[in-house]
Amino acid sequence: MRNQAKTIIFTLAVLLGFILSGISISLLFENWFIDATPQHRYTLSQASRHLAANLSQPLNVRLYYSPKIADNYPETAQYFNDIYNLLYNYAEASNGKLTLQVIYLDNPETIAKEASKNGLKPFLSKDGKEHLYLGAVVRNEQGDSIKIPHFLSGRRLQLESDLNRIFTRLSTNEKATKIGILAPDMSLGQTFRGYMLNGGDWNIFKPIADEYAPQIIPGSAVQIGNDINTVIVVNPTGGLSKLNLYALDQFLLRGGNLIILADSFNEHLNSANNTAVLNQLLSQANLQIGADQVIGDLNNAEPAIINSFVAEYPPAINLGDKYFNQEHQLSQTIHRLSLRAPAPILISEQFADVSTTVLAHTSDESLSIPLKQYKRFQPSTQADYIKHEQYPLITLAEGLFTSSFENNILSDKKMSEKMLPFLPESLKPGRILLISDVDFLYNDTWSDSRFASDNPLYGVIPNTDNAAFLLRALDYFSGRDAYLNYTPQPPMAPSVLANVFASRNHDKFGATREQIIQALTENQNRLTALQKQSQVQALSYAELKQLEELSSLVNKGHQDLRQIGYQIEHDRQSQARRFILLNIFAMGLILFGIIYLFRRHQRKNTFSA
Repeated sequence: MRNQAKTIIFTLAVLLGFILSGISISLLFENWFIDATPQHRYTLSQASRHLAANLSQPLNVRLYYSPKIADNYPETAQYFNDIYNLLYNYAEASNGKLTLQVIYLDNPETIAKEASKNGLKPFLSKDGKEHLYLGAVVRNEQGDSIKIPHFLSGRRLQLESDLNRIFTRLSTNEKATKIGILAPDMSLGQTFRGYMLNGGDWNIFKPIADEYAPQIIPGSAVQIGNDINTVIVVNPTGGLSKLNLYALDQFLLRGGNLIILADSFNEHLNSANNTAVLNQLLSQANLQIGADQVIGDLNNAEPAIINSFVAEYPPAINLGDKYFNQEHQLSQTIHRLSLRAPAPILISEQFADVSTTVLAHTSDESLSIPLKQYKRFQPSTQADYIKHEQYPLITLAEGLFTSSFENNILSDKKMSEKMLPFLPESLKPGRILLISDVDFLYNDTWSDSRFASDNPLYGVIPNTDNAAFLLRALDYFSGRDAYLNYTPQPPMAPSVLANVFASRNHDKFGATREQIIQALTENQNRLTALQKQSQVQALSYAELKQLEELSSLVNKGHQDLRQIGYQIEHDRQSQARRFILLNIFAMGLILFGIIYLFRRHQRKNTFSA
């Protein structure tokens, strides 16, 4: 009986050793037979399968790849495998509507031609001597195409969502829904169609401009057209004009949708905000922006430079899953949002015809500081903050509203006759999504945009879900259920081992990386100053020459920064592989030791018998 038990224990030990060895080997070659990979990278979501199976016309995907990537950057090579597997599953689910071609760029004669023709963006090999490519072009039957110049691994979590949107746009040929943008303080410039050199401060509008037809609404606008579905309002520091308020009021009463971003202090502009006029509109939904408080979370506070002034405790809040309304379609797929100096949303007794839903609220660690004190005593210290009750940060009001005006604001009869009739109350239900932070859209709050100049849309790497939430809200208001049904995988927390390897490599390359970033920042600031000067007066020959040199230095800085990033990933991957190989060797030794000891024990028992 004892020998039988020992045999069973030995068999289980050997089996466990083989399982651990098998896992190590599969990790080494990253070739799982079941989908236990991070983010289920070989498995399409049900929403994506449905989308692929219901494509209205055939699509062709050409995936471009330089095989030498495998020798230079194994991590990027694995990302190519992820992309290929995902596209292969799309093709399998499409019933023949989607075809996939992989173009291996290994012939020097065709590389430059293919890259130029298809708008691919290169990155340098490890030795800096060759251009490598990883991109794609998707085409429909009419010849319309969408290009991904360069797949960045930083957008790995957005890959399936990006592909869903590309396939839907090309297969349906649907007319883009019009949205309005009322943001007097934003310098949007060419952000919509012609991308700025450095990506601008508002990259959040890039994915929006690819999905929708944005239209700037001026501060003098007194009416918003019926062809606009949703208006995004970023409350200016000076407050909304009465004309704009009337336009938004009547737009809402005609069944329009408003996404309003407002707070008491704009961290980006380092200025207090006037919310009095806006609160007049929000009062119709029993909502108010707390104009006298700024909310922060000291657990997230870091020293920050605001207009060359160091703020010791900038009030920032990073919200995780437990602070979102998991029952509502708008917020149930959001995992992390970042806000800077938000204000509390105050909800009074609700009207019968208006329903108000809190989508996100403050964390348990959040504190507040009176606005006057925050403005007067920057940098603020921990002692300045006070505990407060839990406040809503994002709310949705839906229903039938009443106008905050008694009649048409224009006294000029001829002008008023050209306008839509005045509505004292809602003609049909409208909706207000209120986000209590104007910095919600600013690049530094939610993304790493250093790659945007080379890869305008797909070079924006989000580190929070701010952009995803805004885009999802637009999808919700415009009834795009195909996108709303897709649930992205949550970001996976890195393992302790991955953190160790990453930390070692960041320490190794940290000094070089910081030097590059410092030089890049200085050159970018000088370039921006010259560009602004050129808009006011003609530049001299020397200044034009300097402008050209600075543009070249900025591009080189971005390129050097990418190379450091690739080097960090390459070394991290190499260290992980060496660790796995050592693990396999150790497992082998353990198995050998178990077998040896067991055989020795068996012989001893046999001799004793």
